[in-house]
Amino acid sequence: MTDGNSRVLERADIESHIPHRYPMLLIDRIIDRSPGRCVAVKNVGISDWFFEGHFPGRPIMPGCLLAEAMAQAGNFLGRSQESVGRTPVRVTEAFLLSSETRFLKAVLPGDQIIITARLIRRDAKIVRFKSDAHVSGEIVATGTYVAMVHEEAG
Repeated sequence: MTDGNSRVLERADIESHIPHRYPMLLIDRIIDRSPGRCVAVKNVGISDWFFEGHFPGRPIMPGCLLAEAMAQAGNFLGRSQESVGRTPVRVTEAFLLSSETRFLKAVLPGDQIIITARLIRRDAKIVRFKSDAHVSGEIVATGTYVAMVHEEAG
């Protein structure tokens, strides 16, 4: 990882940066972070809450939750370099738009999703980014996102 602290962010670290909590925190770990790029991991298990009612007998991760996981990985792109790693500023993002989202392959229990989010553009309050999700080296989903950034004293 390349965030100045040179360490992987685990779930508790992620929770200190974004407001999501179980069951809607859909990324397990941030394994790489550099300016304009973030790589996150989601381990998909049969015990995940959404499999109980989503195609019982042939469980598939819902596309809307895969898109949400890709957006959560991009959440780290809205932070200024000063706020990443030290948390002097609390940053929240309001998800505004998803476009060009494509689901190319089903995500099944036992899969490990590697999500790469790349910054397209950061304006004063708006972040545009592209996220790709891969399983076993194959792309399973891709999308472009827009979020509004709000920073306040921690």
